Amino acid sequence: MPSSTKSNTYGWLGKWPGFREWVGERVFKNLKAHSYQVTNKKYESSVEVGRDEIEDDQIGIYSPMVMEMGQEAARFPDELVFGLLGGGFHDRLL
Repeated sequence: MPSSTKSNTYGWLGKWPGFREWVGERVFKNLKAHSYQVTNKKYESSVEVGRDEIEDDQIGIYSPMVMEMGQEAARFPDELVFGLLGGGFHDRLL
């Protein structure tokens, strides 16, 4: 879920109350509201390479490394999510 804020709050309504035979007055029930908040974290992966090293790169060792960095950045959100799946979903929300 894309986010442009420091945190996001997601809400939902609880389980729909079951049906009963309508005898007499209506019996109104409340839907329980639930929510959870996700606070965004910042991540980084940094390397230091001198400008001359890149400009003098005669055999092209930096270009593939930068491409790999982009691929790793694209995979990183999946790694975060898959790491949480093993622990279940319900216990993380309560």
